[in-house]
Amino acid sequence: MSVSHPMATGQTTAAPSAGRWLVATAFLASTTMMLALASFEFMLVPLQEDLGLTVDQANATNLIPTAAALLVIFAAATLSDRLGYRRLLVLGAVVYCSGALLVAVSTTFFLLLGGRALGGIGGSTMGIVGLAAVNSHFTDEHQRARAFAAFAALLPTVSFLAPPLAAAITDYATWRLVPVLWLVVGAATLAMSWRQLDRRAGIVARGSELGTPLLGGILLAACALGITLLTSNLPLAAALLVAAAGLLVVVVIVMRRAADPGLDLRLLRSRGAWWIVGATLATYGANLYFFTSLFMQYRYADPPVLLAVILCAPEVAALLGCFVSGWTADRWGAPRAALAALLVAAAACGGTLAVGPDSGTWVPVIALTTIAFPMAAAMGPLTLSLMNLGPDDGSSGAASIRDATQNLGGTIGGALVGTVAFLSFQWHMAGSLITAGTSPVVAAELAARMRGGESVSRLARETVLTPDACALLIGDAHGLRSALSVAYRSAGVTAGLLTCVAALLLMGYLLSQRRAAAPRPTA
Repeated sequence: MSVSHPMATGQTTAAPSAGRWLVATAFLASTTMMLALASFEFMLVPLQEDLGLTVDQANATNLIPTAAALLVIFAAATLSDRLGYRRLLVLGAVVYCSGALLVAVSTTFFLLLGGRALGGIGGSTMGIVGLAAVNSHFTDEHQRARAFAAFAALLPTVSFLAPPLAAAITDYATWRLVPVLWLVVGAATLAMSWRQLDRRAGIVARGSELGTPLLGGILLAACALGITLLTSNLPLAAALLVAAAGLLVVVVIVMRRAADPGLDLRLLRSRGAWWIVGATLATYGANLYFFTSLFMQYRYADPPVLLAVILCAPEVAALLGCFVSGWTADRWGAPRAALAALLVAAAACGGTLAVGPDSGTWVPVIALTTIAFPMAAAMGPLTLSLMNLGPDDGSSGAASIRDATQNLGGTIGGALVGTVAFLSFQWHMAGSLITAGTSPVVAAELAARMRGGESVSRLARETVLTPDACALLIGDAHGLRSALSVAYRSAGVTAGLLTCVAALLLMGYLLSQRRAAAPRPTA
């Protein structure tokens, strides 16, 4: 990709100090959604108890920000070109702060869901602008490799700092103060955007319509939600997927008739783009951090603050992986660097098989740390590979496609890994209870209710069980520990398979590029 001079795309050349403020604001804006996602994990258990949420409802509140972000992911790119970075960052920050405030005062599941959705919409908008600003600011190839490595390092940095802080706030005060932290960061982004950025920065001379970007976002959101609901609400899932198919037809027709469609999909016309998109989708779906933190909170009696501190080890490994990726992408090329990292990550996922019912806390932490380094080393080169395929005046459009792929992959992959893990828990728990003398009907009911989040001790008191079955649940609880470890191992295997899919797709991309570069035989 050749990056044109800023004047060629209708942008003004910024002074060095203005450029530094632009990059600093872009990086801060990009942390907002990461902060909410990383800290939510360690307020989830007390929040679930406080609001009386089931496990499925708790999982929905974890996934809804990325699903809701898809609604505006293309519209944000169009608005960024039309309004510029400053105005859209301010708008995104206002929506994000509104969501944080709503989460802080939530008393019902639906209020919480609404707040999380607003947070996802605002955070994603700011993330798209941030990525577009970084992409347009760095033009030298060596600078770009290092910049995208630093951009990828934002996630492990935030994930390193946010969980211990959120756990401490939750443990010593209340979970309601955690979204106040989100509010503070959102307000800081708003203030920096308003005071420091040039209002013309990022404006591209394209007066595109907003209809197709909005329809495209609704299509992706319907698709993501439909897939995540397949196992829990089949009629609604089917309706959403049918609606998504209908919207796809409408979007194709409108884009073919529009002289200048606002939905900027020019990146997808580049040779090999779909291979990179697919690899990115699978990579972001293979995220084990959430399930590791959830497993450790359910499995071990350690205080949440201690667990959060212990889980800093994978984030340190991820940070190292991000910094290494800048060197590997610069030396080998971004696609090859990402492929090498993914192959190592796929093999490392096998480490989750070492987690057993009597394993100490260090076993899942070491397994996740081993995976975190190569997975993080793949993120920056993958993003760089995708952004390099975009047109010179399409930074915002390329950023929206990348974020759409990340969010769609995270939503679908999270639902897939979660479904496999929770069903594995349920089936193993039911089998253990049957072996301990419980009737199959009662065992299936108990396992399903435990999967739904009901108290194990209360279920044991309310149900007539054999002594062996009571021991499985509330004595030494070996059966419960065994079911949890089976669930975690299932999640690890599923993540490993998704990583293998990502590696295979990258191989397909490299082969397609090699074929395109091969000299054609002359007649």
